[in-house]
Amino acid sequence: MIAALRVRGAKAVRHGRMRLSRAAKHARRAGEAARRGAAARRRSLLRAARQWVAARRSGAQAALARLVRLQLVSWKTWWYSIPDEPRACPACGEPGPVLLEPLKLNGRADCRRVGFVCGCRRCGLVFASPLPSKDELDRFYSAAGDWGQSRQHEPELTGRPPSAYVRELFQPVESTFDVARPRPGGRVLDIGCGAGELLDAFQDLGWRTFGIEPAQRAAFPRHGELMTIPGDASFDIVVLHHVIEHVAEPLAMLRAAQAALRPGGVLIVSVPRLDLVGVHRDFRYCINARGHLMSYTHDCLATLLGMAGLAYRDISPPIDSPVTKRRVLRRLQMLGVKEPRRPGPPNPLAAARRALAAYHRAEPPAWWQQVLPVRSRAGLLNRARLR
Repeated sequence: MIAALRVRGAKAVRHGRMRLSRAAKHARRAGEAARRGAAARRRSLLRAARQWVAARRSGAQAALARLVRLQLVSWKTWWYSIPDEPRACPACGEPGPVLLEPLKLNGRADCRRVGFVCGCRRCGLVFASPLPSKDELDRFYSAAGDWGQSRQHEPELTGRPPSAYVRELFQPVESTFDVARPRPGGRVLDIGCGAGELLDAFQDLGWRTFGIEPAQRAAFPRHGELMTIPGDASFDIVVLHHVIEHVAEPLAMLRAAQAALRPGGVLIVSVPRLDLVGVHRDFRYCINARGHLMSYTHDCLATLLGMAGLAYRDISPPIDSPVTKRRVLRRLQMLGVKEPRRPGPPNPLAAARRALAAYHRAEPPAWWQQVLPVRSRAGLLNRARLR
């Protein structure tokens, strides 16, 4: 009896072990199947994602793919630089200019067709990089240079600004400075006078008129000619009509003009207006690498006039002028009076940043130009222009 029970117990143990073994085997097989199923699902999801990307790759996705292919060139494309980048502001000397925009260059013999639009944190000046040397500028604006030759072949003007135009310019300071009633021997100096049209209008009002013009001599049969800006404080009015956007050291010229003025004298400054580039949309008129090397906002010009020892009066056309008058809105005009000056606006470069942002809203660039750093945008643009 006992032996039979032992045999039965042994058989039960063997059957239990076999069942456990079969259960473990089934569990292993189920786990392997589940893992195979999960891997299959993952592979299926990956295939679906790839197919979706391939099907949806258009517009920005395709452009991104092209940009990825462009990185084949070298890191220099993404961190583009030029050998003559200025290290300080050409006006106030503040080190470390800010890169604002790429700038297309013309007429360069090397492999660079793109430079930069730079800005100064201290005075707010916006300027082209690279800048030409003083010798290059002297040649360009001489009678034999490109600028002088273009002036000589221009059609002769049939009219000149009327005296009413000059009186309108001086209306903001009429209570203290009546341009229509010059004092005995009152003198006007027009720096960069061209053919002398403005000097003609001043002369009609009774002023003694003098000009400086290296590119042509059309003004000097009628007006006196000077070679340099005198520093003897002998002039009542000095005119800088669309001049300081062409020079490499605008603050030095403003200070020289201030030294030529007697106490209470008035400086007239006209420049292209960067503030409203989002309205008139003429970016190349505001700044380019050939003629208009410098660009000015209201805050920048007010700051530079203050640094030159002049109190400013804005005489520009109203900002809310009709958009159809874009030619008028392109001009920024100020009077600088030789009297105790007011402090300039804080953070003058902010006005240039706002103006460029408004221009990009009006003329939207490609999406990648909105997200890449300025150097990378310049490198890609330079590579495209070299093709």
